[in-house]
Amino acid sequence: MSLISKRYRFPFISKDTYNALTEDEREQVVGDLWKKAKERLDRRIEEEERHGQYLEQLLEEWLSSVESARDTKTVDHYRLDLQRFLHVAPPRTGHLSSRVQEPYYDHLRSLGLSDSSINSSVRSVRVFVKWLSERELLKHPVTLKALRTVKKRVQFYSAEQFRPCWNIAERPQAEDIRYYLGQSGS
Repeated sequence: MSLISKRYRFPFISKDTYNALTEDEREQVVGDLWKKAKERLDRRIEEEERHGQYLEQLLEEWLSSVESARDTKTVDHYRLDLQRFLHVAPPRTGHLSSRVQEPYYDHLRSLGLSDSSINSSVRSVRVFVKWLSERELLKHPVTLKALRTVKKRVQFYSAEQFRPCWNIAERPQAEDIRYYLGQSGS
């Protein structure tokens, strides 16, 4: 990205106004404009450096910071989930956005993961993204939403399907034994 853009154009004064100024006033105007331009450029460079960091390096930094507070299996789980995330994410923090969500889900589905496993991976990525955000390393806010899991519906039986069960329950016990013996061929 270019450091010079329309957003950073500096205010100018007209030639007539400039000519009407004394030499000291001219130096003051030029000095102020130069100072403002330098401050803006320094801020822009600092922002580019902060947002241009590589996610892989930051991942290792984050994992080493959570190692002492988490179980080794949890850290290994984080590492696996985030390596899968980095497979589809842009390499630098400044390019990371919520648009990575769908390619990430597609990648996890292509690996054969279930919706609950995908949601578990998303939770791991969210923790890492929150850490990046707290350090102001993201240029854009990044949100990853959990997949909506479809809960299995309880199966209901119609009256016709349930009638044979009901009929068995209404029979006397001796008849049930004969019925079952007759069914099994004994």
